[in-house]
Amino acid sequence: MSCCDPSGGPCPKVSKATKSLVGPSTASDRSGSSASGTSYFRHHRSQLQINTQLLTGFLFLNVNVPPFNDLRVRQAVNLALDRGRVVAGYGGPLAAEPTCQILPPGLAGYHRYCPYTRDPAADGSWHAPDLTRARRLVAASGTAGMQITVWNDIPTPQGAVNEADDMVQTLRQLGYRASLRLLPDSTFFAYTNDSRNHVQVIDGGWSADYASADDFISKLTCAYFVPGNGVATANSGEFCDPGVDRQIARPRPSKPPTRPPRPPCGPGSTGSSPTWRSGLPPLPPTRSIS
Repeated sequence: MSCCDPSGGPCPKVSKATKSLVGPSTASDRSGSSASGTSYFRHHRSQLQINTQLLTGFLFLNVNVPPFNDLRVRQAVNLALDRGRVVAGYGGPLAAEPTCQILPPGLAGYHRYCPYTRDPAADGSWHAPDLTRARRLVAASGTAGMQITVWNDIPTPQGAVNEADDMVQTLRQLGYRASLRLLPDSTFFAYTNDSRNHVQVIDGGWSADYASADDFISKLTCAYFVPGNGVATANSGEFCDPGVDRQIARPRPSKPPTRPPRPPCGPGSTGSSPTWRSGLPPLPPTRSIS
Protein backbone atom coordinates (compact mmCIF):
# COMPACT_ATOMS: atom_id res chain seq x y z
CA MET A 1 0.00 0.00 0.00
CA SER A 2 1.05 3.58 -0.19
CA CYS A 3 -0.03 7.25 0.46
CA CYS A 4 -1.36 9.93 -1.91
CA ASP A 5 0.23 11.36 -4.98
CA PRO A 6 0.84 14.97 -4.08
CA SER A 7 0.06 15.89 -7.65
CA GLY A 8 -3.34 14.30 -7.44
CA GLY A 9 -3.13 10.54 -7.67
CA PRO A 10 -3.98 8.14 -4.89
CA CYS A 11 -1.89 8.40 -1.78
CA PRO A 12 -0.22 5.02 -1.89
CA LYS A 13 -1.37 3.88 1.45
CA VAL A 14 1.80 4.02 3.03
CA SER A 15 1.95 0.35 2.87
CA LYS A 16 1.72 -1.82 -0.12
CA ALA A 17 -0.20 -5.00 0.53
CA THR A 18 1.77 -7.09 -1.91
CA LYS A 19 1.81 -10.54 -0.37
CA SER A 20 -0.69 -13.23 0.42
CA LEU A 21 -0.19 -16.07 2.84
CA VAL A 22 -1.19 -19.65 2.20
CA GLY A 23 -1.79 -21.27 5.57
CA PRO A 24 -4.30 -21.36 8.44
CA SER A 25 -6.73 -18.47 8.58
CA THR A 26 -6.02 -16.30 11.61
CA ALA A 27 -6.67 -12.72 12.62
CA SER A 28 -3.53 -10.67 13.21
CA ASP A 29 -3.02 -7.62 15.36
CA ARG A 30 -0.91 -4.52 14.63
CA SER A 31 2.30 -6.33 15.49
CA GLY A 32 1.63 -8.77 12.69
CA SER A 33 1.06 -11.65 15.08
CA SER A 34 -1.84 -13.69 16.36
CA ALA A 35 -2.13 -16.25 19.07
CA SER A 36 -2.34 -19.19 16.71
CA GLY A 37 -0.95 -17.87 13.41
CA THR A 38 2.52 -16.82 14.56
CA SER A 39 3.05 -20.00 16.52
CA TYR A 40 1.89 -22.16 13.64
CA PHE A 41 4.20 -20.58 11.07
CA ARG A 42 7.12 -20.63 13.51
CA HIS A 43 6.85 -24.38 13.96
CA HIS A 44 5.72 -25.32 10.43
CA ARG A 45 7.85 -23.14 8.18
CA SER A 46 7.79 -25.71 5.40
CA GLN A 47 4.03 -25.21 5.11
CA LEU A 48 4.26 -21.44 4.67
CA GLN A 49 4.10 -20.11 1.12
CA ILE A 50 4.24 -16.41 0.26
CA ASN A 51 2.72 -15.31 -3.04
CA THR A 52 3.33 -11.73 -4.10
CA GLN A 53 0.22 -9.95 -5.35
CA LEU A 54 0.04 -7.00 -7.74
CA LEU A 55 -1.97 -4.89 -5.31
CA THR A 56 -1.53 -1.40 -3.89
CA GLY A 57 -3.50 0.21 -1.08
CA PHE A 58 -3.76 4.00 -1.04
CA LEU A 59 -5.74 7.04 0.03
CA PHE A 60 -7.15 9.50 -2.49
CA LEU A 61 -6.60 13.19 -1.66
CA ASN A 62 -9.08 15.32 -3.59
CA VAL A 63 -7.04 17.98 -5.42
CA ASN A 64 -10.12 20.14 -6.02
CA VAL A 65 -11.20 20.41 -2.37
CA PRO A 66 -9.42 22.37 0.42
CA PRO A 67 -6.98 21.83 1.97
CA PHE A 68 -5.74 19.32 -0.61
CA ASN A 69 -5.97 21.77 -3.49
CA ASP A 70 -2.65 23.00 -2.05
CA LEU A 71 0.32 20.89 -3.15
CA ARG A 72 2.13 21.58 0.12
CA VAL A 73 -0.65 19.90 2.11
CA ARG A 74 -0.57 16.79 -0.08
CA GLN A 75 3.19 16.61 0.33
CA ALA A 76 2.84 17.06 4.09
CA VAL A 77 0.44 14.14 4.41
CA ASN A 78 2.81 11.90 2.45
CA LEU A 79 5.68 12.88 4.73
CA ALA A 80 3.73 12.47 7.97
CA LEU A 81 1.90 9.19 7.45
CA ASP A 82 3.61 6.34 9.28
CA ARG A 83 3.68 3.66 6.59
CA GLY A 84 5.34 1.25 9.00
CA ARG A 85 2.32 1.46 11.30
CA VAL A 86 -0.01 0.84 8.37
CA VAL A 87 2.02 -2.26 7.43
CA ALA A 88 1.69 -3.51 11.00
CA GLY A 89 -2.06 -2.98 10.79
CA TYR A 90 -2.19 -5.35 7.83
CA GLY A 91 -0.25 -8.07 9.63
CA GLY A 92 3.38 -7.01 9.33
CA PRO A 93 6.06 -7.53 6.66
CA LEU A 94 4.78 -10.96 5.65
CA ALA A 95 1.52 -9.37 4.55
CA ALA A 96 2.51 -5.92 3.28
CA GLU A 97 5.38 -3.52 2.67
CA PRO A 98 5.58 0.29 2.63
CA THR A 99 5.61 2.18 -0.65
CA CYS A 100 5.38 5.72 -2.01
CA GLN A 101 3.91 5.02 -5.44
CA ILE A 102 0.89 3.48 -7.09
CA LEU A 103 2.74 0.77 -9.05
CA PRO A 104 3.43 -2.45 -7.13
CA PRO A 105 6.78 -4.25 -7.57
CA GLY A 106 6.81 -6.76 -10.38
CA LEU A 107 5.26 -4.58 -13.07
CA ALA A 108 7.18 -3.29 -16.09
CA GLY A 109 8.10 0.33 -15.47
CA TYR A 110 8.33 -0.06 -11.68
CA HIS A 111 11.29 1.68 -10.07
CA ARG A 112 11.60 1.97 -6.31
CA TYR A 113 11.14 5.63 -5.43
CA CYS A 114 10.27 7.41 -2.18
CA PRO A 115 11.12 11.04 -1.50
CA TYR A 116 8.45 11.24 1.22
CA THR A 117 10.47 9.72 4.03
CA ARG A 118 12.86 10.80 6.71
CA ASP A 119 16.42 10.71 5.37
CA PRO A 120 15.65 9.79 1.74
CA ALA A 121 18.35 7.59 0.26
CA ALA A 122 19.42 6.31 -3.14
CA ASP A 123 17.76 2.93 -2.50
CA GLY A 124 14.34 4.56 -2.90
CA SER A 125 12.93 2.92 0.24
CA TRP A 126 10.62 4.41 2.86
CA HIS A 127 12.36 4.65 6.24
CA ALA A 128 10.24 6.68 8.67
CA PRO A 129 7.73 9.56 8.76
CA ASP A 130 9.11 13.12 8.79
CA LEU A 131 6.73 15.18 10.92
CA THR A 132 9.12 18.12 11.12
CA ARG A 133 9.10 18.73 7.36
CA ALA A 134 5.37 17.96 7.19
CA ARG A 135 4.42 20.49 9.87
CA ARG A 136 6.57 23.11 8.19
CA LEU A 137 4.63 22.63 4.94
CA VAL A 138 1.26 22.83 6.70
CA ALA A 139 2.33 26.03 8.47
CA ALA A 140 3.36 27.55 5.14
CA SER A 141 -0.02 26.63 3.62
CA GLY A 142 -1.98 28.36 6.38
CA THR A 143 -4.53 25.53 6.47
CA ALA A 144 -4.00 24.18 10.00
CA GLY A 145 -7.23 23.87 11.96
CA MET A 146 -9.41 22.99 8.97
CA GLN A 147 -11.99 20.20 9.24
CA ILE A 148 -11.09 17.08 7.24
CA THR A 149 -13.19 13.93 6.85
CA VAL A 150 -11.69 10.57 5.90
CA TRP A 151 -14.15 8.16 4.24
CA ASN A 152 -14.11 4.37 4.31
CA ASP A 153 -16.58 1.65 3.38
CA ILE A 154 -18.07 -1.12 5.51
CA PRO A 155 -17.65 -3.99 5.81
CA THR A 156 -13.93 -3.75 5.11
CA PRO A 157 -10.81 -5.74 6.13
CA GLN A 158 -9.37 -4.86 9.52
CA GLY A 159 -6.17 -3.64 7.88
CA ALA A 160 -8.13 -1.01 5.95
CA VAL A 161 -9.96 0.01 9.14
CA ASN A 162 -6.60 0.49 10.88
CA GLU A 163 -5.28 2.40 7.90
CA ALA A 164 -8.13 4.91 7.86
CA ASP A 165 -7.71 5.42 11.61
CA ASP A 166 -4.00 6.03 11.06
CA MET A 167 -4.81 8.71 8.49
CA VAL A 168 -7.14 10.46 10.93
CA GLN A 169 -4.44 10.44 13.61
CA THR A 170 -1.85 11.71 11.12
CA LEU A 171 -4.07 14.64 10.11
CA ARG A 172 -4.59 15.52 13.77
CA GLN A 173 -0.83 15.47 14.31
CA LEU A 174 -0.58 18.04 11.52
CA GLY A 175 -3.07 20.33 13.25
CA TYR A 176 -6.29 19.47 11.42
CA ARG A 177 -9.67 18.60 12.96
CA ALA A 178 -10.02 15.17 11.41
CA SER A 179 -12.75 12.56 11.67
CA LEU A 180 -13.75 9.25 10.06
CA ARG A 181 -17.03 8.58 8.21
CA LEU A 182 -18.21 5.12 7.15
CA LEU A 183 -20.63 4.21 4.37
CA PRO A 184 -21.92 0.78 3.26
CA ASP A 185 -20.47 -0.65 0.06
CA SER A 186 -23.83 -0.22 -1.67
CA THR A 187 -23.50 3.59 -1.63
CA PHE A 188 -19.82 4.24 -0.85
CA PHE A 189 -18.38 4.54 -4.36
CA ALA A 190 -21.32 6.37 -5.91
CA TYR A 191 -21.21 8.95 -3.12
CA THR A 192 -17.48 9.45 -2.53
CA ASN A 193 -16.61 9.53 -6.26
CA ASP A 194 -19.24 12.17 -6.99
CA SER A 195 -17.49 15.56 -7.23
CA ARG A 196 -20.66 17.34 -6.05
CA ASN A 197 -20.12 15.87 -2.56
CA HIS A 198 -16.65 17.44 -2.14
CA VAL A 199 -15.20 14.40 -0.38
CA GLN A 200 -11.65 15.11 0.85
CA VAL A 201 -9.97 11.77 1.65
CA ILE A 202 -11.06 8.34 0.39
CA ASP A 203 -9.57 5.03 1.48
CA GLY A 204 -9.08 2.58 -1.37
CA GLY A 205 -6.88 0.11 -3.20
CA TRP A 206 -6.39 -1.50 -6.58
CA SER A 207 -5.21 -4.91 -7.70
CA ALA A 208 -4.10 -5.68 -11.23
CA ASP A 209 -6.63 -7.15 -13.66
CA TYR A 210 -3.60 -7.98 -15.81
CA ALA A 211 0.15 -7.45 -15.36
CA SER A 212 0.50 -3.95 -16.81
CA ALA A 213 1.34 -0.56 -15.34
CA ASP A 214 -1.42 0.85 -17.52
CA ASP A 215 -3.98 -0.97 -15.38
CA PHE A 216 -3.02 1.34 -12.50
CA ILE A 217 -1.87 4.60 -14.07
CA SER A 218 -4.54 4.94 -16.77
CA LYS A 219 -7.21 5.19 -14.06
CA LEU A 220 -5.63 8.44 -12.89
CA THR A 221 -6.29 10.22 -16.18
CA CYS A 222 -9.00 12.68 -17.20
CA ALA A 223 -11.05 9.91 -18.82
CA TYR A 224 -11.71 8.35 -15.40
CA PHE A 225 -12.93 11.57 -13.76
CA VAL A 226 -16.50 12.40 -14.74
CA PRO A 227 -17.72 15.46 -12.80
CA GLY A 228 -21.01 14.85 -11.03
CA ASN A 229 -21.04 11.12 -11.81
CA GLY A 230 -19.74 8.91 -9.02
CA VAL A 231 -20.56 5.67 -10.82
CA ALA A 232 -18.48 6.57 -13.89
CA THR A 233 -15.54 7.97 -11.89
CA ALA A 234 -12.56 5.86 -10.78
CA ASN A 235 -10.15 8.79 -10.42
CA SER A 236 -11.46 9.88 -7.02
CA GLY A 237 -8.65 12.38 -6.52
CA GLU A 238 -10.17 14.35 -9.44
CA PHE A 239 -6.73 15.06 -10.90
CA CYS A 240 -7.03 15.92 -14.59
CA ASP A 241 -4.15 17.29 -16.67
CA PRO A 242 -4.27 16.74 -20.46
CA GLY A 243 -0.50 17.20 -20.62
CA VAL A 244 0.05 14.34 -18.19
CA ASP A 245 -2.48 12.25 -20.11
CA ARG A 246 -0.40 12.70 -23.28
CA GLN A 247 2.72 11.60 -21.41
CA ILE A 248 0.95 8.46 -20.20
CA ALA A 249 -0.35 7.64 -23.68
CA ARG A 250 2.99 8.12 -25.44
CA PRO A 251 4.66 4.74 -26.15
CA ARG A 252 8.06 4.13 -24.65
CA PRO A 253 10.62 2.34 -26.84
CA SER A 254 11.54 -1.06 -25.49
CA LYS A 255 15.13 -2.02 -24.82
CA PRO A 256 16.73 -4.55 -27.17
CA PRO A 257 17.16 -8.01 -25.64
CA THR A 258 20.56 -8.71 -24.14
CA ARG A 259 20.66 -12.11 -25.84
CA PRO A 260 18.78 -13.74 -28.70
CA PRO A 261 15.32 -14.96 -27.62
CA ARG A 262 14.76 -18.68 -27.38
CA PRO A 263 12.26 -20.14 -29.87
CA PRO A 264 8.97 -20.67 -28.02
CA CYS A 265 8.13 -23.98 -29.69
CA GLY A 266 11.44 -25.81 -29.51
CA PRO A 267 14.15 -26.41 -32.15
CA GLY A 268 13.20 -25.43 -35.67
CA SER A 269 10.35 -23.17 -34.61
CA THR A 270 9.71 -20.09 -36.71
CA GLY A 271 7.85 -18.42 -33.87
CA SER A 272 9.22 -15.30 -32.21
CA SER A 273 9.30 -14.18 -28.60
CA PRO A 274 7.43 -10.97 -27.76
CA THR A 275 9.31 -7.95 -26.47
CA TRP A 276 7.55 -6.62 -23.39
CA ARG A 277 7.27 -2.94 -22.66
CA SER A 278 5.24 -0.91 -20.22
CA GLY A 279 3.80 1.46 -22.81
CA LEU A 280 4.14 4.22 -20.19
CA PRO A 281 6.73 6.96 -19.78
CA PRO A 282 8.14 7.58 -16.33
CA LEU A 283 5.95 10.02 -14.43
CA PRO A 284 7.41 13.26 -13.04
CA PRO A 285 8.80 12.82 -9.51
CA THR A 286 5.92 14.71 -7.91
CA ARG A 287 3.49 12.15 -9.28
CA SER A 288 5.08 8.92 -8.14
CA ILE A 289 3.49 9.07 -4.72
CA SER A 290 0.00 8.59 -5.85
